[in-house]
Order: sequence, then structure tokens, then C-alpha cells
Amino acid sequence: MQLKGLVRFVTIAMILIGIYQLSPTWVAHHIESKAAETAENLVSKNATNSFANKDERDAFVKKTKNHILDSMNSEIVYNLGLVKFTYQECKEQELGMGLDLQGGMSVVLQVSEEDVVDALAQKSTDANYRKAFDLAKQKMTSSNQDFVSLFSQSYNEVAPNGKLASIFSGPQLKDKIKFNSSNSDVIAAVNKEVKDAVKRTYNIISARIDKFGVSQANISLEERSGRILVELPGVDNPERVRKLLQATAKLEFWEMFDNT
Repeated sequence: MQLKGLVRFVTIAMILIGIYQLSPTWVAHHIESKAAETAENLVSKNATNSFANKDERDAFVKKTKNHILDSMNSEIVYNLGLVKFTYQECKEQELGMGLDLQGGMSVVLQVSEEDVVDALAQKSTDANYRKAFDLAKQKMTSSNQDFVSLFSQSYNEVAPNGKLASIFSGPQLKDKIKFNSSNSDVIAAVNKEVKDAVKRTYNIISARIDKFGVSQANISLEERSGRILVELPGVDNPERVRKLLQATAKLEFWEMFDNT
């Protein structure tokens, strides 16, 4: 009898734990269903809306739904007394079904290493540099090596006795490259800057995805190739995500006036 009672207790406990684990998913789906219904009603009631076709109307309904959900990110939608969840927290704890089960969006981003190298060289017009740079770009089409390695090889071919220190002694590398630095030291410094640029890009993309609020997002970095793989299960607005990922970070300064 005691064993049966223990089995019954464990079974009930597991069921309750399972319900608790699944409840954020149910709540999130319910909120999204209500948001979709509200968006549909708003679009239908607004007589000023005119659409060229059904696809355009559906896209506007979806956009309206996303605006509604965005406004609810920090709103408490699930209250268990001592434990309260916002819509964003429910999405974060939502049962992950992956791209195969619920669809979504998969994107591969790649940091242009050649652009980083050219920026570090301040787009130098040195003839040997430009020849080596173009040669390295040609080699990229049929090689698995990274661009910095190919550039180093190409420069040695074009100018065996050339000095890279004067080309890469700009503001970004002035503390790492001296006038008498060897080519191998210069390449090492350039390579580190390129790798750091890739990692910074990865961190920026990760931060943007976090703010976008996609649950179960998978972001992985292939450091050797400079590729960033982004998988976003459940995303139904790929154009919005594309703009978010492609947006250029800008620092702006505004003149302020004292409104007295």
C-alpha cells in the first residue's frame, strides 16, 4: 500500500510539474490568438483601409498583430500568486518546437573580412597592397582559407621585400604596430582585429535578437569562416527580422536647446 501511495504521489507530482512547464506555452499561444483576432477586427472595422489584394491585407493584419504583441512585452499576463510572468517571460519559457515543427526563419550572415582588412589599411592606394588585395580576393573563390592568410600569401608573392607596417600603421593599429614591425607581426595584429570584428558582430546580432523577443532562438558563430547562423523558430515576419539584422548602427549627435 505504501509503495502504491508513493507511485501515485510521484505520478501526480510529475503531471503537475508537466502542466506548470507547459502553461507558459499555452498562455503565450492564447495571447497571440487573441492578438490576431483583435488585429483582424481592427482592420475590418477601419473603413479607410484599402488593399490591392488579399496578400497585402494579410500582411497589414500581421503587422498590426505584431504591434499589439510588442506593446504587451512587459505586461503581466500570467499570475500564479507568488509567481507572475510577463508576455516576454512566457515566450522565453515557451516549449521549443524548432524550425522543423513550427517553421520560422534561418539566416546565414557573413562578416566581410576583406572589408575589415581594407578599412584597417585605410583603403591604401599602395600599388603592391592593391595587387595583393585583389589577388587574395581571387583566391577566396577557390580556397577554404581565411582572407587574412590569403592576403599574407599574396603580398609575399607580389612584394617579397615589401613592408606592411607602413600600410597598417593607421589609427586603429597604431598601438599594436610599430614602424619597424615585421610583416608576420603586422599580419598577426590584423588577424586579431578581424577576429574581434567577427565576435563584435556576433554579440550585436545576439543582442538584437534578444530584444526582438524570439523564444528558442539559436545563434551560432563559425569563427574560422566568419559566418553567423541565426535560426528563429516561429517567426512570421521575415522582412522585419531582415531589416533588424541588416540595420547599420549609427551614432548621432543632436544640438539641444534649453526650452525656457
